[in-house]
Amino acid sequence: MKIVEAEYKPFPVAAFQGNPLVEALRPAIDIRSFTKKLSHRPLFTDSAHTKLDEFSRELAIELIDLTYIVPVELHTMYKTILKNILTGYLHRNPTTRDMKYEQHKASLETEYHFPAIINLSKCISALGDSGTGKTTSIRHCFSLIPQVIRHTHYQGKPLLVDQIVHLEFQAPVTKTTRGFVLSFFLAVDQLIGTDYYNQWKGKSISVPILIQEAKKVGLNHHIGMAFIDEIQRCASVDTKADFATLEFIDDFFNSVGIPLIVAGTFKAKPLFETTMSTTRRLSSSRIFKIEILQNDLANLKGGGMSFWSIYMDNFYYPQLLNSSFEFDIALKEKVYELTVGLPALVTRLMRLAYEYAIESGQEALTAELLDDVYLDQFELMHPAITALREGHSGGFEDLLPSNVFKSKEEQLVEQVISKDIAYHERLAKKNNPDDDELFVELPEVDQHYIPQGDLRNLKGLSTDELLETLGTS
Repeated sequence: MKIVEAEYKPFPVAAFQGNPLVEALRPAIDIRSFTKKLSHRPLFTDSAHTKLDEFSRELAIELIDLTYIVPVELHTMYKTILKNILTGYLHRNPTTRDMKYEQHKASLETEYHFPAIINLSKCISALGDSGTGKTTSIRHCFSLIPQVIRHTHYQGKPLLVDQIVHLEFQAPVTKTTRGFVLSFFLAVDQLIGTDYYNQWKGKSISVPILIQEAKKVGLNHHIGMAFIDEIQRCASVDTKADFATLEFIDDFFNSVGIPLIVAGTFKAKPLFETTMSTTRRLSSSRIFKIEILQNDLANLKGGGMSFWSIYMDNFYYPQLLNSSFEFDIALKEKVYELTVGLPALVTRLMRLAYEYAIESGQEALTAELLDDVYLDQFELMHPAITALREGHSGGFEDLLPSNVFKSKEEQLVEQVISKDIAYHERLAKKNNPDDDELFVELPEVDQHYIPQGDLRNLKGLSTDELLETLGTS
């Protein structure tokens, strides 16, 4: 992590002046500059790439994963994040006697809370289906804000502070308060090189004392905002007394005046319906619903603008293939039909489509080729995509396999293993059926396109045949 040396510039608003934590930051940039800074398309020259060998072109295709088109509402999220950070710092000025007194109190009181009358911390919430880009959107907003600022002097006086402007970590898998606090320590250590995690992980001290130490860390390093990802993990019902609920997590950061931004799937909705105080806190700043992209191609017929058309044009790389093709409306309709507008699925579909076009020798993208990619590489996601296509967004995550957005290599290995196990189970039942079981042999699913070197071609071979095919002694 790059630590930025503090450079101070007063804000126009008088209330925010004279505070080094604020003056080391900068006001929000305008939407045009914001979009230009964050938008990204890999550069493929028109002449060079078609002359490359097949593997080099496939390697270049991997860069398609870097394509990023800024959503319309992202600038609003960016401004909301920055305003919350600045406002949260308003009464946490490290040069004042009041703030030094609060830091001293936090080191003495196990139930310490920043004074409510001056606590301006709020919570931003981002909810959406898996693959809509919640985490990516928030990280892009944070990328325009320094994460760690080092202070040495302010207005001619020493000020030795490493200011953590934003801190990210996921809701604890262990679901305990101890696990949460240790995850917090580890996130801080990874940013500024401290050793809080190792210092406390092996100590058999009470949870309240551990929480007190974490509050001191939060205050002493002037954390501007905490980003908690995967908050739906906190929606589980658990009877353990030390279960780290979102209510606890929110209270922890609120107790030291640190604003929150939380992100999760719609499984997190129950968290907003627990108590009035929790609901009020989770929506105290702004709720962003990160939704799937809409198919607005019909707007083109009337001469209007279509964001989906503009979005898809960013994946048009004819220089990577040797045959000419166009992204006409029919092809854009087909991509939407197969991905339901989920950005993560669109990126994966387009990357694989270019690869398939090269491997098959077709050297162009067509609707038929997109169908082949969808049937071959998205099989595990078909039930989930169908559910989303039918409007059942709440059940989308329930139907998603755990490896839904893994790389094609990881998915291929897992598919080979699962198919091989299923094949041998069917074979065993056929040869030795139980007396009280009925065996029905189902036909194999048609495979639309399998490259010659694909490991799935090894299915059903004997051990000797496998060794001979793989060249293994």
